[in-house]
Amino acid sequence: MTERARTIVLSCFFLSGAAGLVYEVVWSRMLSLVFGVASFAVATVLGAFMGGLALGSFLFGRKIARHRTPLLVYGFIEGLVALYALSVPAIFGTLQSLFLFLHHILGLGDRVVLTGMIRFVLAAATLLPPTCLMGGTLPVVIRWWNRPDEGCRGGDGVALLYSINTAGAVAGTLLAGFLLLPVLGVHGTIVSTAAVNLAVAAILIVLGAAEAKRREKRPVPAPAGEETDGTASGGRTAGAQEGRAVIAWAFACSGAVSLACEVVWTRVLVLIVGPSVYAFSLMLTAFLAGLAGGSALAGRFLRHEGDRVLLFGTLQLGIALASIGAMFLFSRFPWWFIRLHSLIGNTAPGEFFAAVPLILSTMLLPALAMGGTFPVAADLFRRRGEPLSKSVGTIYAFNTVGAIAGSFLGGFLLIPFAGIRMALLLLAGTNALLGIVFLLRAKRSNSRRAVALTATAVIVVLAGAKMISGAPLWDENTMTIGPFQRGMLNAAAGKKRLEPFVKGTDLLFYAEGLSSTITVRRRGNTLTLQTNGKTDASSGGDQRTQVLLGQLPMLLHPDPRDALVIGLASGISAGNVLSQGARSVTVAELEEKMIEASKFFRRWNENLLENRAVSVRITDARNYLLSTERRFDVIVSEPSNPWISGVNNLFTYEAFTLLRDRLRKDGILAQWFHCYGMATADLLALLNTYRSVFEHVEVFETQPGDLVLLGSRSPIRFDFDTIEARMDRPGNRAKMKALSLPGLYDLLALYLFPIEEEALPDTIRLAKLNTDDNMLLEFSAPKHLHSSEGEANRKLLFRLRQRQKIYRGIPHEHLRLAEGAVRAWDLDGARAELALEEEGADADSTGVGNVRARILLLRAAREGNSNLAALALGRLEEVLERDPTSATAHFLKGSALLQAGSPEEAETSFREARRLGEEPGVVNTYLGVTAEQLGRKRDALDYYTRALGADPANPVARAGMARLGAVAGETPDAGERR
Repeated sequence: MTERARTIVLSCFFLSGAAGLVYEVVWSRMLSLVFGVASFAVATVLGAFMGGLALGSFLFGRKIARHRTPLLVYGFIEGLVALYALSVPAIFGTLQSLFLFLHHILGLGDRVVLTGMIRFVLAAATLLPPTCLMGGTLPVVIRWWNRPDEGCRGGDGVALLYSINTAGAVAGTLLAGFLLLPVLGVHGTIVSTAAVNLAVAAILIVLGAAEAKRREKRPVPAPAGEETDGTASGGRTAGAQEGRAVIAWAFACSGAVSLACEVVWTRVLVLIVGPSVYAFSLMLTAFLAGLAGGSALAGRFLRHEGDRVLLFGTLQLGIALASIGAMFLFSRFPWWFIRLHSLIGNTAPGEFFAAVPLILSTMLLPALAMGGTFPVAADLFRRRGEPLSKSVGTIYAFNTVGAIAGSFLGGFLLIPFAGIRMALLLLAGTNALLGIVFLLRAKRSNSRRAVALTATAVIVVLAGAKMISGAPLWDENTMTIGPFQRGMLNAAAGKKRLEPFVKGTDLLFYAEGLSSTITVRRRGNTLTLQTNGKTDASSGGDQRTQVLLGQLPMLLHPDPRDALVIGLASGISAGNVLSQGARSVTVAELEEKMIEASKFFRRWNENLLENRAVSVRITDARNYLLSTERRFDVIVSEPSNPWISGVNNLFTYEAFTLLRDRLRKDGILAQWFHCYGMATADLLALLNTYRSVFEHVEVFETQPGDLVLLGSRSPIRFDFDTIEARMDRPGNRAKMKALSLPGLYDLLALYLFPIEEEALPDTIRLAKLNTDDNMLLEFSAPKHLHSSEGEANRKLLFRLRQRQKIYRGIPHEHLRLAEGAVRAWDLDGARAELALEEEGADADSTGVGNVRARILLLRAAREGNSNLAALALGRLEEVLERDPTSATAHFLKGSALLQAGSPEEAETSFREARRLGEEPGVVNTYLGVTAEQLGRKRDALDYYTRALGADPANPVARAGMARLGAVAGETPDAGERR
């Protein structure tokens, strides 16, 4: 065969590797929608996929050995894979129906083991045909390559082919993660990849047919080592004297360690660079690139004489040394990532580029050594007279079976029971032990080098023992600080160091679960809960959203009895569902360690885990919804942000449809979403997707940037008497008051607008839908994680609100509503201004004047603009001329004077406001601040004490008491944003 034809075949093998990886990514995603994204479900799919590869390698390695036209076989393999891929949507659709049928007919319920077995059988039956074919490509191509008339033979040929195929997998990873899936979606990716397979099949069949004709005309002598008793490359007799069983099982063990290491490294890097789909793609790319490069480098060594046993042992030691060396860098990764990110730029490409050096420094060196082990093991395993394709197929099958075991070992045993650091040490120790065994088996002529390398192995083990004894190479607080979060990136980079943020927090809880690392930390008086370093709940800044997610659907549903909450986290949302009288509350939570973490939030979550009405299911939410026949009055969906890989599955059209179908007739779905760190197009896509499923949608903004969408098939009625009665439940009024929501109109101030079909604006109607196929948010959201579009998104929502005249039909007093908006929104009076404008409020009225003055004062405080404070003071003077009895006007005047630096005059105004009936807790707080500024400590303490008597949670009064030395403590921190 000509050099050109040989290049074409190798190019086809490259494309075959790329297509195989694309299929693995796509099929795993599709199966996750059937079986769920829980760790056991994902591992089941991975095990079935790799099991097929192992079986295919083993079977084809034996059958192809004496086949005289391997290119024809290879071509038909590619064609069959393409045809199967094109039929996948129909096959997987049937699979889901079959799984649900078996789940119901067998009554699986919570029987995890039996459910897992059924998953594996179904996944294996579905994936076995194509993966078996894929696994057969390597021995088939080796059979073609290892012939006298076609080029290189033996281990170096295996190295070359394996590296080319793996390099194709690298390309497939990048294409799938960064181009095909984001642009074409799932089905488009399948069709385009199948087209590549068909093109490869056509090329190979043509070449194979030409080769067959050429063979008929000119018979080719049997290749050495295939049909005859040749020797392995390097002129040595391979395999037998080293003990093939030892080599096979050692290579299986090496495969197990390699996959386990990848699992553990991924868990480490996710803490630093974040859990987006792009981060996972970069990690897999780095790992595969190391395997490809290592195989290519090993091929160079295999062209020469040398002790393969020594080389295999050396590579194992290299893996151990590189793995332990990476551990010495981990504690520095958070700061390095922040600095790199700040240098490159606060953009999505900046984050990706900042992640690359950290990923490479962790994975590349050990992966290079891992990649080199395959061709070396293949060369060792081959024995005289055995076809190379057969021996490679067998040894590859051993390695793949080991890899299956390693993926389970890393995710289900080592991390949960030993922890990340210990897992890495044990894996490195296993590599070192393998290295020692093979070094001791090396030839006598290399004994000196063997002794030296054995000593190195001992040093590795001793270094590991030292680390186990407590060397500070893994600081849990630092590693889980979440450097990829926007606030941390900006704040730490600005201060040019990370230590203040680490030392300022107390790590209360740290647990490495099956799928995530969960932490609870305290900063000041605020608790925050993180998943893989990402803040998902807090007792500070997020508390209002968590409370209202549970409260709003329960307040508006006519008779809420049974509820489902997706995502436990702090338990605050589920606790508020429970506190509003739910008869039963089911919580679907993916990570079991979250249960223990939520106990730190007992004070805020109604101690819900001790309530018999609450049941927690450790399961994937979509899988639970598919497998249950229960119907609920209220469903609260509070997953993490959709930029996190896999979370988008709960924000798609199909997910919302599934949620809708699990609601009773008047049922309400409360869906959390956000508009910060989000492209406007993505926000509109989410709104359009949601309204496409639900006939009636009401939108609330619980705090700047946080949205709650209420969806139902029936009209959602605002029964104000019922709402007020439910808000007045024992203990609830004080809770809502602490969140600046003391009454009905304060709650209504958070209402944005309904999404009504007859009045739907084109900005929403024409937006894309987020579906399981296009995965729009999963691929778009990470690119805008650090964008500044949040304010633009909120302005758009306000314009939609104003346009739709959203308060039509809702009896309210616009001034109370607008003022409630100001109180509820701290430094944001934009909505209050809009409320006044859309109602055409009388500019000369006392209420309007007070609201506008309050807005000016809040803007003055936010912007540090004394002119705005002076303008507010002028307006208040006009109000008091018209109505000198307005307690609110006197209070606001005192605030303006305090900002203007006139505490004596401010005190007079505050006292007059108190006399006229202004809320005592608030006015006493400001009297305390005024007295403190005037140096009257005793009076200030007295005012603060009175303020706390009215509101024990008053943060300003508590802080004042702490400053004056009366109470130990500090102002509660706002907490991090999810």
